[in-house]
Formats: sequence, C-alpha cells, structure tokens
Amino acid sequence: MTNKQLIRFYTIAILFWVVGISLISRLSVYGTIQLDSEQIYFMFTQVVYVLVICLITRWLVKNKYFKINLITTLGLLLGLYMAFIGTRFFIEEFLSPYIIGRSNYFKETSILYYIMDNIYYGSINIAFAFMLALFDNQVRLQKEQYELQQSYQSAQLAYLRAQISPHFLFNALNSIYALAYKKSDDTPQAVLELSELLRYVLQHNDKENTVQKEWDVILGYINLQKLRSAKPQYLSLEPKGDFSNFYISPYLLIPLVENAFKHGDLSSPEFPFIFNLEVKENTLFLFTQNKINPYHKDKQGGVGLENIKKRLSLLYPKTHRLKIQQNKDIFSVQLQITTL
Repeated sequence: MTNKQLIRFYTIAILFWVVGISLISRLSVYGTIQLDSEQIYFMFTQVVYVLVICLITRWLVKNKYFKINLITTLGLLLGLYMAFIGTRFFIEEFLSPYIIGRSNYFKETSILYYIMDNIYYGSINIAFAFMLALFDNQVRLQKEQYELQQSYQSAQLAYLRAQISPHFLFNALNSIYALAYKKSDDTPQAVLELSELLRYVLQHNDKENTVQKEWDVILGYINLQKLRSAKPQYLSLEPKGDFSNFYISPYLLIPLVENAFKHGDLSSPEFPFIFNLEVKENTLFLFTQNKINPYHKDKQGGVGLENIKKRLSLLYPKTHRLKIQQNKDIFSVQLQITTL
C-alpha cells in the first residue's frame, strides 16, 4: 500500500471500529442509538487514542520487536496498556474539562476502578490494533516480495538480452566475414544489412517493439544469410495479419531463424524452412519447421532456444505456449503468445 492508501485504510477501519463499538454499547445499555454533542465528542476522543495505539502497534510489529523474546513481548504489551490508559486519561480526564466542561468518568471514580476498567477496554482496542497491524504487515511483506521478484526478473531479462544480442550479431559478423573472405561483390550489401541490424539492437534494447519491426529485422537477417551462402536457400515465409499493433519483447523470434540457418538444411526445395507468422486479434501464432543438417556437429538448438524459453517464462508466464518437436530429421517449433 502507498502512504495515502495506508492512511485511508487506517482511517476507515478505526472510524468503523469506534463508531460501531459506541453504537453497539449504547444500544445494549440504553436501547437507543441517539447521540448528543458530548457523546459525539467522546467518540472523537476515542478515535484519537485508538489511532495512537494503532500507530504504536504498527511500528512495533513492522520492526519485529515482538519476536525478540518473551520478556520483551510482555514488556511491550504492558507499555501498550500504559500508553492506552495514559493517552485516554490525558485527553478525556485532563483536557476535556477545559474543552466541554466535564470529563468522561465521574469525579468519584477511584484510580483502581479506572485502571481496571481501562485494562478491559484497552484489551479490546489493543487486539483491534494488532489485527490491523498484522494485516498491514502482511500486505507490506507481499508487496516487498513482489518488488523483489520483479527486480530479480528484470535482472534476469537484462542478462538474457545481453546474451542474445552478442550471439545475434556474432552470427551476422560471421556471415560478412565469409563474404569478405571470398571477395564477394555482395559484401557492401551485407554490411548495409548488418548496419540495419545494429541500429535495431541499439535502439530497441529494452522496450517492447511491434511485430512489424521484428519481422523487418528477420527479413534483413535472412537476406544476409542468403548473401553468405553459395547454395540456394529454400524458404517459405507466410506473414498474416496486422503486425503494426502487436507488441513483443525484442529478439524474441529472431533466434528461431538463426537456429534454422545454423542447424538446418535449407538446400532442398522439398524441405524448405517454413516460417509462418500470424497476428490475430490479441494473439500471435508462429510455426517454424526445417530439416536438420545431419552433418552439423552441434546439437539442434542451443543458446537461442534456451534464451527464448527463459524469456517467455519471465515475460509471458501464463499467456504463452511453446512446443518444440524433433521427429527424425525434422525440427519444428510452435509458439503462441496472447496479450491481455
């Protein structure tokens, strides 16, 4: 809770408590709930000293003073009773005669009776103060735990993004190196494609991007890989829907394309790399499929796929579905992301 919410919560709770106790007490004794100005005044004074006890109790619970030892706990409870009795006495027995012309108790009331009566009355209000403090403390702990979890997730995402960007650019640089080594005329075009990829990495590192931006980068990466390869690359790209209004985390789809070029065999027209991407209302559907290169030494997948799995679990824990399959020499991925 924010400070404003906390003040509002305590104010409403104490008002309900004080007014409710006062009305119930008057109804049980007098059979009526009609109040005069003096009774309304003493209802207000009750709000004041109950508020004081609630604030003291909240401070003690928040700082875990009751968990130190039994003697300390008993001492603190005694202190609460003394604070309750002393605050009430100061307001109602010392100040009230100057404000409204009379105190709450009769002048003939003995000190012993006053103390015993307030121990009983104080017990009820101290118990109420503890319930409020424990509830408030539980809400505060849950908020701190949530913030800690969010901070941890942010750190994880920052690490994963830092991991995928170098991985992504490293593959692109390898492609350009291969072209330059062959003294290919396509090298300038490849450098241009890489500059666009670098611009994307530098400008869109943290914020979510539209699927359209991710798609444009995917096409640029594919063009870069085509320039690098001496053999024909067979791909089947099928985009559907409006990509400009659907937002996702950057570099979320690109590793699937990298994976296909690095671990797949795209040289056969009968088994092209299939990349079907569709946005329908608030859901993104992706299906990829490629033939596995049997001569590749590395296992299928790698850093990119593991990165995707971790990021999806952090960013879309309950709104995504990921299915990865490998049947003989065919590798496929099905991904569904729904935005709330």
